[in-house]
Amino acid sequence: MVYQKAPVRSARNLRLVVVVGLLFTACASTRVERLGTEVLPGRPVSEVVVLSLPPGPAYRPLARIEVHDRGLGRSEAALRALLVEEAADLGADAVAIEPLTTERAFGWFVLFDDKVLVGTALVGVMVK
Repeated sequence: MVYQKAPVRSARNLRLVVVVGLLFTACASTRVERLGTEVLPGRPVSEVVVLSLPPGPAYRPLARIEVHDRGLGRSEAALRALLVEEAADLGADAVAIEPLTTERAFGWFVLFDDKVLVGTALVGVMVK
């Protein structure tokens, strides 16, 4: 009689891949701090204007958004895309993005560099 161990091995490999995948997808995080009670319908990402500085008194801040890399090695452009997507979901007209910062963080028994991109979702922006 011949025993086949391949199905057991492939099931273990599949479980390992799923667990590792879940760990990596769970590491990146977005935190939203609403700055008021206003709730707006979402809008397409392509309609959100990205600013490096707030445009002045012609806007109302809607929320402060932080996107953390959690040591995954994502680029600034990838973090920016996540931030703009979150602002679009909040219904923002624009998002003013601060310069990228890096913090030393500790998680899952590992010390890593956490890239952090912070932005303010804005409503009522008059952009020319």
